Amino acid sequence: MKAKTILKLSLLFMILGLISCEKDSSEVVPLDQEEDFILKNLELSSESDPLEIPELVYIPCGIPQVFELWSFEGMRYGTVTVYNDNEFLYIQYDILSSLAQEGWGILQTYLFVGKYEDWPYPGVDPGSGWQNDPVIVIEPHTGNPATVVRMVPIAEWMEEYCFVIATKAKLNNPAGANPNPRAFINLNGELSYIWDNEYCLEKCLGTGTIGYWKNHPDAWPVDEITIGDVTYAKNDAIGIMKTPGKGDKTYDLFTQLVAAKLNVLIGNNSECINDGIDTADGWMSMYGPVGNGIKANSDAWKEIESIHKLLDDYNNGLLCAPHRDD
Repeated sequence: MKAKTILKLSLLFMILGLISCEKDSSEVVPLDQEEDFILKNLELSSESDPLEIPELVYIPCGIPQVFELWSFEGMRYGTVTVYNDNEFLYIQYDILSSLAQEGWGILQTYLFVGKYEDWPYPGVDPGSGWQNDPVIVIEPHTGNPATVVRMVPIAEWMEEYCFVIATKAKLNNPAGANPNPRAFINLNGELSYIWDNEYCLEKCLGTGTIGYWKNHPDAWPVDEITIGDVTYAKNDAIGIMKTPGKGDKTYDLFTQLVAAKLNVLIGNNSECINDGIDTADGWMSMYGPVGNGIKANSDAWKEIESIHKLLDDYNNGLLCAPHRDD
């Protein structure tokens, strides 16, 4: 009983810390005034440009979610990107490059990851709604980094349920009246400390190589596939993949392109390969179909050789999607 009480109090203090709004280093907005304070600042947080996914430290499953970091004074500091692989949930904080060049950095990050049931408002003690030992961590960061990644091991309950993430960052301002401003999440034009929607882990199927796809017909998500302008039945495509090309590079591109398309179809992140697939498809339309006798020393192959390498890297889990476990 005592342990549960301590956990509840710790959780409440953590959430109150997450949602404390500091207009400067000394002013804290009371909880009962917080909603009004947020509404006064909505127009400030809606002026930003569309978000781009920053350079990720780890390879994700699926497409990462990106959120902006704003102060209540209307300054955009950077982004928070949330993604996962088979082992960890990653929360990546990035300072804008222009600010990092001026000496800005990340001093502390405040993070809550947990599950709730009918929690009406941030800062209200959710009582028994919290489940399965939530992660509640305030962590300092040395060296004034411009990028920080918080890693949370994926537990069984995180795979079973969608859950809540709440976070903010304490920053280093190299010059200014407020030396350590706080930055909060901007979601859909609102300054917020908690996602409007629960976060759900992306399922990590992983990419398969050409060897995997030609030897696992039951894993194919489709019964036919189009390469260039030609549509092949699954069995015919597998037959081509198993045929020695004997120096005909159309076989090499065909097999990598089939594998890449199948890896995308089963749900792997494809942002890094979509353009490559389109380029390879266009090349096969122009120089194919497969078996057309394109040699490695030809100008035609030199046009597409780098894309062939890109497809190979993607299928081997070296780009924006991890490799499958089996």
